Amino acid sequence: MGLLPAPARHPATGGRRGTRPAGQLAAAARRRLPRFLAACRRYLPRREFAQVARLYYDTAEATDAWLDTYGAPRGPGDGQITVGFEVALTGWLRDSAIGPAPCGPAALVRLRAVQAALFVRAIVLNLAA
Repeated sequence: MGLLPAPARHPATGGRRGTRPAGQLAAAARRRLPRFLAACRRYLPRREFAQVARLYYDTAEATDAWLDTYGAPRGPGDGQITVGFEVALTGWLRDSAIGPAPCGPAALVRLRAVQAALFVRAIVLNLAA
């Protein structure tokens, strides 16, 4: 199953909506974190959005499960994120969460889901440009 097949023509806009899903996902990714899924819904046809939402929520659940298994990411003394957690998170992102994504758009959706799951636990995942 491809993540984002060529979208159907959108009848309300004369077919202008959804002609380049990867580009539209990139536009949605530039939105602020909490608005990512809303932007995807706005730019993608319903079927493609359903695939994105499923991948997003599945990835967020996997992130929660990994965090529950890992344990405390912060040091007991200063409350800062530990180097061990950063190393473990980097490995998990590479090996399980984002690295195995079948294509760029899937990796982007997974990344945003991981960011959201971390954010609700007061962990901000910044990306180097």
